[in-house]
Amino acid sequence: MSQLTLFDDDGIQTNPVLSHKNLIRPALLKDLPFDKIYEVSRKEASRKKPIFFIHKYFARRTTCNFRLMLLSLLLPEKTNVWDHFYDPGTINKNDDVTIFDPFMGGGTTIFESARIGAKVIGNDLQPLSKLVTSAEIMPAPVEKIKKEVDRLDKAIGVKIKNYYTTCCPHCNKDADVMYNFHVNQARSKVNKEIIELYSSFVLSEKKGVLTLFCPECSEVFKSDSKNKVHCCSHCNHTMANPREGFVNRGKYKNPVTGEEDFIRNYKDGETYPFKTKIIAQEYNCSHCGQHDYKKVDLNDIDLNNQASEELAKLRDTLPIPLQLIPHGYNTKQMINHGYLKFQEMFTDRQLLCLGLLLKEIDMVEDDDVKFWLLVAFSASLEMNNKFCRYQYNAWKISNIFFNHAYVPLTMPVENNVWGSKLGTGTFIKSVNKLIKGKEFNENIYDIFINSKGESDKKYSTDKVNMRLGESFAELDKNTAFLSTGDSRRLDFLPDNSVDIVLTDPPYGSNVMYSELIDFFHVWLHQTNIGKNFGFTDPLSPKLDEIIVNPVRKQTYDDYSNGLKEVFKECSRITKKEGYLIFTFHDSKLESWFSVIDAIARSNYKLIAAYPIHSESRTGAHTSSKESIAFDIFLICIKDVCNEQEVSNELIESIKNEAFFNTDKIIKRLENINAEITIPDIENFFISQFFVSMFSNHVILSSALKEHLSITIKSIDNLIQSEKVVSKRTGWWSALYNPKHSKI
Repeated sequence: MSQLTLFDDDGIQTNPVLSHKNLIRPALLKDLPFDKIYEVSRKEASRKKPIFFIHKYFARRTTCNFRLMLLSLLLPEKTNVWDHFYDPGTINKNDDVTIFDPFMGGGTTIFESARIGAKVIGNDLQPLSKLVTSAEIMPAPVEKIKKEVDRLDKAIGVKIKNYYTTCCPHCNKDADVMYNFHVNQARSKVNKEIIELYSSFVLSEKKGVLTLFCPECSEVFKSDSKNKVHCCSHCNHTMANPREGFVNRGKYKNPVTGEEDFIRNYKDGETYPFKTKIIAQEYNCSHCGQHDYKKVDLNDIDLNNQASEELAKLRDTLPIPLQLIPHGYNTKQMINHGYLKFQEMFTDRQLLCLGLLLKEIDMVEDDDVKFWLLVAFSASLEMNNKFCRYQYNAWKISNIFFNHAYVPLTMPVENNVWGSKLGTGTFIKSVNKLIKGKEFNENIYDIFINSKGESDKKYSTDKVNMRLGESFAELDKNTAFLSTGDSRRLDFLPDNSVDIVLTDPPYGSNVMYSELIDFFHVWLHQTNIGKNFGFTDPLSPKLDEIIVNPVRKQTYDDYSNGLKEVFKECSRITKKEGYLIFTFHDSKLESWFSVIDAIARSNYKLIAAYPIHSESRTGAHTSSKESIAFDIFLICIKDVCNEQEVSNELIESIKNEAFFNTDKIIKRLENINAEITIPDIENFFISQFFVSMFSNHVILSSALKEHLSITIKSIDNLIQSEKVVSKRTGWWSALYNPKHSKI
């Protein structure tokens, strides 16, 4: 079946056209089909599109929701937007639409805006945002990259790979080490002897068979998962529950001596958290085809020691981060565990191999190729550090940011830095993901749900390949303008130059972006090209970050004032008929009050609010608890709110209208069996309350705040829904057991 398009082959309009003229009466004013896009967004959240796999960015939203919003803005009012969601096509070449994202982040708005042929402008405080977004929209010299990777392999790859070899126990030939399993060591407070902080003795579980590590003789052996007792095949040591180690919920307990204390109290600057012992390996042998787990032999230990000795000799010549870990909301946990420098988050072998690789990349002569190799290197960092765990029943490594946090582990897993045939998160796999992402830009698809209820791909003729301009003057449909800085100061953008501001701002205290971004920033700062790209300071920018961070004493007032200043600048640069649209959710009313106050004080009016499925449902910070599954799209136009006197009758009217609209939203979501939690319903109601408030020309007063606070406390009794769930679900929930992943 041929693909529908917004234009026929002769360029004659056959369907509603994307145009800035439709901003006066867009389809959005009629409806946003959030129920239609719900399952599509869930599927995309579980498996992001290839271009967004090229590098980690935090709290990145699904592209389908932003595409839906753009189409709803640029198609005429009477259009059924969902009928045209999968239609390829761009804005008419004689029609200009300029879209700006003041919190560019992971580049979702920029990519989707570029896809429909808009002029795109992005700004973000973080240099990493510009690096990642640039990589998402620019074309890559793939053949040159492959050629340079081959050269790197000969120059340094062979040396790195030699540090990740072992003797295959089946054919006695060299095999690739995919992962080294470590256990942290500490000094006993009872007898000062070295103790080992095992949280589990299970290496893997596959088809009812456990691969176990014996703490008595260091043997690796197999056992049926149904066995009530698991006996070591070498020393006959028995374990009733090998998933139970000596560490549980941050506490160590010695089963023999009874010694017990919190893990963080074992830090001594010498052993914990720095000293680890390799206990097992996952290997793949290219000679005999064997892929399994094995015990560590003397050669493996010697190879690890050689890496430490080599690092000691070369440390001062390698671009290894020297920065201290700054005290912050996300960093305080690892600081409490004794981590003081970012380099301490890596094993000696990782520091050596990453340093050697980055040094070689920074000497590449072609700056274009160097940029792409730097992106791949940076992307590989999230799975090459001591904060990576092993998913024993998924048989793969999990990245450091499985949560939006730094979680110290007592049993970290060391990846193969360069990479082997199997495994994930290595430098080579990161290069391959980058190339696959660039292929996606030439063969863009959207997720759709087929007649069997399964996700499938619908390909489009749209393409994304943009140049980067240095200023607003260079902006056109093929040249994006991406900048780094504080969006409270947008002097480089003219008045009335933007049609749509579409963004995903920080959500109060939900994510401490700069503290997490430091993990990548400290490495990129070490390079020449990194500094050319904005990584000039040793740590990521924090002073101007618009968030709520109690550790850095950034309050809700600071947050509201920051958003207000950004929105005021957006109002200045936005045309009269333009829109400010952004996503938001929060469980704290203080955050909502801050956002609404910022809207009102920047000459905007909230005219509509629609729920859309939130970020990835696969992370531990969003799943397996009564968390928020939906963002709210807040639709604002330029308008000055004329204050009306607030009466009890008016407050009741606002509340009743909000209840009515919330009930309609819930019914639409119930009809598609959507996953809704009580916090979701609270956010639905809050957003509708504020829409009604603005439509009644009322500003946010103390009386309104108090009334809303009282109502929210009993929302679950006031709004009835039989399909409210107590927790969110995701593919990972059956694989991830917090007891075995955290100390």
